[in-house]
Amino acid sequence: LSSQELDACCRVLDVVLEDLSQFNKPSLKGLRKRLHTFAQYLGSGHKYGKTADEYQSRRERLKARNRQQMQAKAHDRQFINNTQLREGRIRRLEALKDDGRLEHEASLQLLVPDGVPLLDGASCGAAADTSLDRMVEGVQLHNARACYACKCRFTQLHFFYDQLCPACAELNYHKRTQTADLSGK
Repeated sequence: LSSQELDACCRVLDVVLEDLSQFNKPSLKGLRKRLHTFAQYLGSGHKYGKTADEYQSRRERLKARNRQQMQAKAHDRQFINNTQLREGRIRRLEALKDDGRLEHEASLQLLVPDGVPLLDGASCGAAADTSLDRMVEGVQLHNARACYACKCRFTQLHFFYDQLCPACAELNYHKRTQTADLSGK
């Protein structure tokens, strides 16, 4: 079809749509027959050039893929939220929300759970010695993340940091827990 033929067809349909009483005239019987064929095609479940079964099958495949992606994201989110740094911040945020005195000040104050998370009673030196043992063993994220420091992609989570690759996380955690004897200084 040329664009001129398509424009002529649209003009005819526009004229008929302006006054639907003309549609029942005997002279438009050929138009009615052709439009009926189109109506049958559209009513038979053809959507986007596919039959109803093909269309439904594709929709079900897309829903299944979407469901799998959502499950993978939920799995990743669970392990990301269980890293110590994030878990400590979540606990502090909950404490801020649960604090009774903040009810009045809640609209005036931002709830920012910042600060150093506590390491469950472990001293800094002891935490550094066991950091390799506390690496989240066997936890692979389904979706790779970019390291906050070096920008490399990673799927293995560190037990403390969720935004750093294992190499950067280990270095940062070692420096975080590093101590120096300052006696006599």
